[in-house]
Amino acid sequence: IVEDEGIIARDIQRQLMDLGYDPVDIAVDGGEAVAAARDMRPDLVLMDINLAGDTDGITAATAIRHELHIPCVFLTAYATNDVVERAKQADPSGYIIKPFDAQILRTTIEIALNKDRLDRQLRKSEAGFAEAQRIAHIGSWEQDLVTGEGAWSDESYAIMEAVPRGTPITFAVFISAIHPDDRPLIDVMFQRSVRERITVEVEFRVPMPGGAVKFVRGRCRTYFDDAGRPVRAAGTLQDVTNLHKAEELLRLQGAALNSS
Repeated sequence: IVEDEGIIARDIQRQLMDLGYDPVDIAVDGGEAVAAARDMRPDLVLMDINLAGDTDGITAATAIRHELHIPCVFLTAYATNDVVERAKQADPSGYIIKPFDAQILRTTIEIALNKDRLDRQLRKSEAGFAEAQRIAHIGSWEQDLVTGEGAWSDESYAIMEAVPRGTPITFAVFISAIHPDDRPLIDVMFQRSVRERITVEVEFRVPMPGGAVKFVRGRCRTYFDDAGRPVRAAGTLQDVTNLHKAEELLRLQGAALNSS
């Protein structure tokens, strides 16, 4: 509980205990709240927005949410538009207007805790998916064909090394990272995906800093709206450089055996 009015803080503490929760601490300012959250790692923080001191509730909740991934529910007597807009920065899990009754408090807490459980499961799933991509050297990508905006997974950035991680992805950015001689292959791949409405595959080269070259296998499928217009493309990128090296080694060994 983060509340600088002692009477209100104790009343909230009593309500929580009556509802079966365990209020582990009461903080009176933002700095104390952040320190307590780091130390105790509570399941949830109830945060007053207007606090005495240099750090208000929004600033404290932002630090707690982004650094520790602990859900925060705001408690406030003020719900003006500017306050709500600032509060969004902290990605709050709930917002309760004072005064409130026990049922509102319980409902808001349970919704916030359930949302946090789902968020944690999603982060775990995403982390596992990213690790699987890293191990297999397979990245995923998608492209909005209406807006031109695209997205790559972390492994796609790793495969296409010449494109700095976090670079906004467009078709032009993708093409610029491919060997100039192989760029027409990409256009053929996309056109076939649209024309035949199938998943298509092509291999191309990606120049690396220092002069080395990667071999990448790209897969693409195009998706259409109800009117039959292509609206989205998605697929995978796989680093097959080691496979090419192994095939070349086998070819050389075969050639050596045939010559002997």
